[in-house]
Amino acid sequence: KPCLETVERMLGSCRRELRNCLFDLRNDTLAENDFELAVKRTLEPFSVETEIRTRISVSRSRLKETTAHAILAILRELTANAVRHGAAASVRIAGSTTADQFIFSVRDDGRGFNPDEATGAPEGHFGLAGIRDRLNRLGGKIDILSAPGTGTKVRFHIPRSQQENNV
Repeated sequence: KPCLETVERMLGSCRRELRNCLFDLRNDTLAENDFELAVKRTLEPFSVETEIRTRISVSRSRLKETTAHAILAILRELTANAVRHGAAASVRIAGSTTADQFIFSVRDDGRGFNPDEATGAPEGHFGLAGIRDRLNRLGGKIDILSAPGTGTKVRFHIPRSQQENNV
């Protein structure tokens, strides 16, 4: 029975990921020139139940397709976690560029959790593992600050080298 429950959660995760890919294709999100608008469009399905505010000062023209897609997928997963697991009423997302990296943060007012005790792939939960995998491929890092009852703040950064279009 535990194996069947894990398989069921895995299939649910695959369905969500496929749904997200189809949403991106239908909405031409990656073709959007304004990266803040691309983020807003990506997170639109969550704005029905949660207030989502964005402040993105990252130029879409600087990002390779694969990097832009990874960032949108990470922001979507973090927002989904805030809404689904944290019951957040509001989510704040920021993105900026420094001389050597792209920096993004996602802050919510949800119920929070203990990052050291977060469930993972063995329990059928793939969100944080998927985020870490995407960031590892881009040479990025993630920091999660949270505790039960405090909301969650996640910050991730990706080095600009190798992630930029040559403009």
